[in-house]
Amino acid sequence: MEPETRNRRAKDALTLGGSLAVFAHRYAYVDPAQAVAIEAAFESVDPAPFRDRPDDWFHADIAGSGLFADVRPVSFRRAVPLTTAAYQALVSTFSPQLRRPPELRERVLAAVGAAVDGFGGTVVLDLRTTLVLGRRPA
Repeated sequence: MEPETRNRRAKDALTLGGSLAVFAHRYAYVDPAQAVAIEAAFESVDPAPFRDRPDDWFHADIAGSGLFADVRPVSFRRAVPLTTAAYQALVSTFSPQLRRPPELRERVLAAVGAAVDGFGGTVVLDLRTTLVLGRRPA
C-alpha cells in the first residue's frame, strides 16, 4: 500500500482505543560465509542492486503518521535452519523475487539452491521479528 494510504486505512479499521499490531521479519545469515556465497549467487544471476529498507522503517512509518498513540516496537531474534528447498520457498515470497520475470526467478532459485547445497544443504538464518504496537486514540 502507498504510504499515505496504509496508516489511514489501519486507523479507520480500528475502534476508538483499538490496538494496531504489525509484524515484520528481517533475515540475515548466522554464518558470514553463507551470507557472502548466497549474495554472490543472487548477483550472478541478477546483478540489479537490491535496495532494502532500513530495519525500523515500518516503526518509523507508523510513529511518524501521527495517527496512533503509544507506538512501540518489541523485537525477537532466533536462528532458523532451513533446507535448500525451504530456503528456496522462502526466497520465492520476497518482493524482489516476485517482481522478477518468471524465467529469471527460476534462475535465481537455482543459483541460491546451489549455494545452499554447497554448505551441505542447510542455511541458518538470523531471523529478526519486530512487532510494532500502536493504539488508535480515543
